[in-house]
Amino acid sequence: MSEDIYKTEQIAPDTYRIDEAGAVNCYLLLGKKKALLIDTGLGIGCLREEAEKLTNLPLEVVLTHAHCDHAGGIGWFDHYYVHKSDTAPVYKLLSSYLAASILLPKGIKLPQKPLRPKAVPIDSSFSFDLGERIIHVKNVPGHTKGSIVLLDSKEKQMFTGDDINESLWMQLPGCTTLRQWLTGGRTLLALAREYTPWCGHGPGKQSVEQMRATFELAEKLSEGKNAFFPHTVFYPGKESVPQIVFNEARRH
Repeated sequence: MSEDIYKTEQIAPDTYRIDEAGAVNCYLLLGKKKALLIDTGLGIGCLREEAEKLTNLPLEVVLTHAHCDHAGGIGWFDHYYVHKSDTAPVYKLLSSYLAASILLPKGIKLPQKPLRPKAVPIDSSFSFDLGERIIHVKNVPGHTKGSIVLLDSKEKQMFTGDDINESLWMQLPGCTTLRQWLTGGRTLLALAREYTPWCGHGPGKQSVEQMRATFELAEKLSEGKNAFFPHTVFYPGKESVPQIVFNEARRH
């Protein structure tokens, strides 16, 4: 079953992208003593089994943010790390089984997970020591208030979750305003001068040009006025790439 759900590629030394059903990317980073799994997908298959094909090291699990397409597989593990801002009730709903079931293609059901994992809150002072490989955490509020980027100082890779994707979703409950997002957007652009960026969807690898174009779209949008009768808008258009999906009430 897992063979039909997961596709794995090595993207750097001891670094793997795990594609779950073409829907979402998880990443596995190996050190000398531990391995770090970044995000857990929708939970369609058994991600733990897939990760254990690549390593027998003890696994730590961290979420870039608490949405169901990144937190759906946490029930295969007894604990996971998440930014403290993403432990609020709104994110528990957005990362729930119910939310995941809405995103699934018709006819696909999520398997029951054996564990009720403990959430371990972290902040930007936290880092993962994998053994001769340190992964640093940095909070970049936007897509969620607790969105983080994970920085691999050894291999110079960074993992951005959904916070600067070519289709940037800023319309959901728990998103910041566009103006608040800009601070994290600037941080991610600056980091991309030193680190290779990988995101949560599509082929994974991001270009600096796409990141900059997304930032410029958000910058333009943040200059407008909040709508009195807001609705969800695709800017600059539904078929445009990159694009921002946002609620007109939350420009600034």
